[in-house]
Amino acid sequence: MRFADKTALVTGSTRGIGAATARLLAEEGAHVIVHGRALAAAETVAQRIGEQGGKASACAFDLGSSDAVRTGLAAILERHPTLDIVVNNAAVVSDGALIMMSDRDWDEVININLSGCFRVCRAVSRAMLSRRSGTIINVGSIGGMRSSPGQSNYSASKAGLVGFSRTMARELAPRGVRVNCVIPGVIDSGMTLRTNRRRVDEVVAHVPCKRRGTAMEVAQAVAFLASDAASYIYGAELVVDGGLCL
Repeated sequence: MRFADKTALVTGSTRGIGAATARLLAEEGAHVIVHGRALAAAETVAQRIGEQGGKASACAFDLGSSDAVRTGLAAILERHPTLDIVVNNAAVVSDGALIMMSDRDWDEVININLSGCFRVCRAVSRAMLSRRSGTIINVGSIGGMRSSPGQSNYSASKAGLVGFSRTMARELAPRGVRVNCVIPGVIDSGMTLRTNRRRVDEVVAHVPCKRRGTAMEVAQAVAFLASDAASYIYGAELVVDGGLCL
């Protein structure tokens, strides 16, 4: 029970890596706040966690809106002033060749994946700094570390997330707040299932261990960085990709 008496917020946790992370943190004692775009979907995951003996509640707000994030986080912090763990997992894709990509496709992905994470971190870090404790894990992607044709917007958002996480880790470390990044590879859930299967199979062919990862394998990495076992780890990128980036 690594997270007994702790509270964790996991954005984008209605499915895939986010849902697996929410379940795992709850299994290990945390009260998990499940976040999604639609409240009904978040409530479904929270209910399942409760049925399995965990503690969870649900929330929904738009990460693309500064006002919505500010209001949503204020409500969460009012109920849970000691928010201990924040996992920024929410992300969207809008794939297309660079020369065909619209401003709207570019802006939406950057706004949710990168600016949305910034908005959440800005809000929660103030509370964490005042308590001189807390940990933030941002979920990146190998798409931000290697070429990903057809995903220039997504790659840019995830590469930016790594640089943002490093700088934030340096800023917050002196006040006891840890920030780290998990970098998933090709995972057999969530966005991968909505991506062109042929493209996915081509990438998996280059994975040394010759398989896709699972959402729970990524969740385990997130849980490690959130735990006291990672108390001296700041600004790291923990790559969970089966060796793809070697």
